[in-house]
Amino acid sequence: MGASVPESVPENVPENKRKLPQRTGKLSQSNKARSVNKIGQTIIDAIVNDPQVSRERLMQLTGISEGGVKKQLQRLKERGLIDHEGPAKGGYWRVVVEPIPPC
Repeated sequence: MGASVPESVPENVPENKRKLPQRTGKLSQSNKARSVNKIGQTIIDAIVNDPQVSRERLMQLTGISEGGVKKQLQRLKERGLIDHEGPAKGGYWRVVVEPIPPC
């Protein structure tokens, strides 16, 4: 087996099926349409209440780490639900669309 093939792949799997799919970083239409999770909704609600909300405040509201907040913000931005205007310090967030309530 080649270096890109995980050990868990049986020997009888054809060579062209052994490689793992590459992640493109783009969201499929189904991912864009999915509802927002509880943490995402908490972040959106905080942005609606205070467009200049800090990551530190989002950490307090959600109970997750700074890295987790960054990841959630990035996911919401990628899905087109929020956008950041202005500089990193002194800028503000805006909700682009009205979010779908969590299931």
